[in-house]
Amino acid sequence: MAARLGLPHHLRRWRRFLLDRCEDRAFAELARRMPSYAYAILLPYLTLRPTGYRSSFHEESLRLAWASGFLFAVEVVPHRVLDREYFLWKAGLRDSEPCWSTLYANTALAAAKDALHIDREAAYAITHTLFYLSDWGRRVPPFEEEEYARVTSILDCLVVHYWRLHHWDLLGELLVNRLALLAPWSPLATGASTAFLNAWRPEGCVPGEGLEIEGLEKAPRSEHESIIFRECYHTTLVGVFYCVSTLQSRSLRP
Repeated sequence: MAARLGLPHHLRRWRRFLLDRCEDRAFAELARRMPSYAYAILLPYLTLRPTGYRSSFHEESLRLAWASGFLFAVEVVPHRVLDREYFLWKAGLRDSEPCWSTLYANTALAAAKDALHIDREAAYAITHTLFYLSDWGRRVPPFEEEEYARVTSILDCLVVHYWRLHHWDLLGELLVNRLALLAPWSPLATGASTAFLNAWRPEGCVPGEGLEIEGLEKAPRSEHESIIFRECYHTTLVGVFYCVSTLQSRSLRP
């Protein structure tokens, strides 16, 4: 699927970027100098570990953080506990797959009665909760029928809201969530998807929140590239993720 989107070349570059960061000694030492941030600092290494990459220095940092308890003592909100347990599991550091239903029970998505009081921060918590529960779109989250209907309804309300705001970053993540749920394709999903894809600019980016595209022309041309990258890199990654997820969902549908 990645090959159909021409991603292998770019994936190699991204991997090299992560490897360069992991192999930078000053960066690597931060996990030992700042043990309360060990998980966040070791996350790039944890994402590379399932691919076979090993670093004796980072392995020792993991051992120290684990032994001291700092790998688990970080104060985090519930969906970030999902984050931590997901990446520790994928990195091969858990003997068994986490109990997703237990981890899910304390999240904002599990607690929300409706979409009315879900603010932007909670919306991001919801999208990321579904990323982990769906293994980033590789499987349908383990919901019972009633919970599936409730979650889908909340997602559709949020899709309307963030489409209206032209908040392409959240809209893209919500559309990825709908694909992971194998939610029925509807006129709402079609319209939101079309709007999201039409937001893609000729430079190859999807505008991030707060980027005044029209005002960009007032900045010196020498600064355009850095401004676009800084403001659009995450939303553009979400766009790539959405395209891959669209192809992936076709293989999951019965």
